[in-house]
Amino acid sequence: MSTPAADEKYFSFIVPIYDDVDSLAVTLESIAAVVSELPIEIIIVDDGGPDTNAARVEAMLQGKKVDVQYLRKANEGPYHARKYGFSHASGTYIVFVDCGDAIFPDVFGQLLVNLLTTHDIDILVSDIISRRAGVSERRNILPKAHQDLVNAMPALDFFKQCNKNLLGTPGKLYSRRTLAAAFADIDLPPRVCNAEDLMLFTTALGHARDVHYVNSYFYIYELHDTSLSHDQRSGPMLRRFRDKVCVADSALKALKAKPADTRTALDSQLQRFFRKYKSSVLLHWVLKFPADFAFMQKVKIIFYYVITGVFFSTLSWKVSKKQYDYE
Repeated sequence: MSTPAADEKYFSFIVPIYDDVDSLAVTLESIAAVVSELPIEIIIVDDGGPDTNAARVEAMLQGKKVDVQYLRKANEGPYHARKYGFSHASGTYIVFVDCGDAIFPDVFGQLLVNLLTTHDIDILVSDIISRRAGVSERRNILPKAHQDLVNAMPALDFFKQCNKNLLGTPGKLYSRRTLAAAFADIDLPPRVCNAEDLMLFTTALGHARDVHYVNSYFYIYELHDTSLSHDQRSGPMLRRFRDKVCVADSALKALKAKPADTRTALDSQLQRFFRKYKSSVLLHWVLKFPADFAFMQKVKIIFYYVITGVFFSTLSWKVSKKQYDYE
């Protein structure tokens, strides 16, 4: 693989895979067709999939005139697959692409040549096209009132305006510096397969000087289960809730670990966001009655929340009463 010159921009596309190698062909075709004056590389991370993956991927790469690395590792889930790919990437800018998703190559190449050669960008965010069963829909990351934004905006302002539309991986481009700092902050257990990309994006926001939002789109997000690189894709509902709570706890732990004199207004916003996120996940878990939950498990959970609520309500009342009596 050639080493870029010191002043040359370079893009690394990192694609985690598990067992749905057939859908990888669409992803590779779209990346290899990128029209750009700047060199690119593709890093395929096999997250402990079947042994036949290597031969199948090699067959797909025949005739592709692009630098490709094929890496294989033990199964740990999509977050660790992306992190492993990043550790082998040489790009100045990093783009994560889920297996089966695609990019618009012409838009991507033209967009980045124009922006990255004239701006020092930490994170670039675009709208995306989501597609299920051939039906496409544009998903706007920012409200319509802000869709004329094409230049930098503070990360805090961006988060306040888009936090109801946050998506983890699709339509994002990161600078190496920002992504390295984000990965260094996160301590996530293996095989967390839900919302882990949301945590990576919000953590990277905390290290970004600004965010560039473009009123365009270069990413096609296929809504299917097989694009994830883990062995229990959708999994039972209990697993999905556990993953999301784990992500919230890890994010809050990382934010709390920051020295007090380095915490920013964005850190405070992110803390509130993940507290609410965790609470909403737990509330949804308690109120929803999935088929794979035993009835007594549900009763125990509800009983726990009732007792906890009574305890804290009583404690709050006693504190308030003492303060009133003192006055």
